[in-house]
Amino acid sequence: MMDIGKEAPIGTFVFLEGQQQLFIRVIGGWQEIQLGVILPLLPDPTTAPPRQIEPTDSGVKPTIGDVLQADDGDEMLYMYALNEPLDAFQYSSSSMGGISRVDYKCYKEAQRMGLKGTFRAFLSSDLQDLRSIVRRNDRTLPVVNSKKEILFKKWDDMFNGTEATFNSRVHIYSFNGKDVMSDESTWPEKYVWHGSFSDGSRNEQHYCNQWVASDPTAVGQASSLTQHKLLGQRRHSCRSKLVVLCVQNAQLNVRK
Repeated sequence: MMDIGKEAPIGTFVFLEGQQQLFIRVIGGWQEIQLGVILPLLPDPTTAPPRQIEPTDSGVKPTIGDVLQADDGDEMLYMYALNEPLDAFQYSSSSMGGISRVDYKCYKEAQRMGLKGTFRAFLSSDLQDLRSIVRRNDRTLPVVNSKKEILFKKWDDMFNGTEATFNSRVHIYSFNGKDVMSDESTWPEKYVWHGSFSDGSRNEQHYCNQWVASDPTAVGQASSLTQHKLLGQRRHSCRSKLVVLCVQNAQLNVRK
């Protein structure tokens, strides 16, 4: 690439296939363009029958043990709740408004907290399974709450068949510092939306029409926080106002 640098006009793009990196020719050299999250290709809908919903919880009990704390210098992925519960009904004033809008809500509330990096909604959608929203290179990092208490030793641990069961002594907090597990006035319903099967793959029949359902009888997949699970298999009306979680999808923990 450097060999053609002087000859390439300003604005030329070069993609390095082996490294999966994109560069643009600028004055003075080449500048790397940071690529975003990979959006997987949609499968052929005719190749496999629809999966059956899992109607009950797995019976895995919440872990009770010492609270593990991540050190300040450790790499980690933060998880927060949005400051208000949301439903997924198109005509509601508290609607998520679709996956793009709720992703933006996560981004904006993280910005107000002074957190760098991109926060994504902890939801499956037509574009991506929940388990894939964190960059592949960061899926071995621990997932922590706002107090750096470890919810999961690594991102991939959520998708090992335990319905993402976490330590019952570790709580989840909103961006404005409220305890989602104990605050009854803000979150009377202790369920979290996810729209997924227990392995983190999308449940196309139960994610509220991509989180903006127009059918008042539509249902979405949620999980009970009182059971300390993030991927429990419970159906809720898309008109229900439930907890929406946001997770950092790449390791960038330095505050502004």
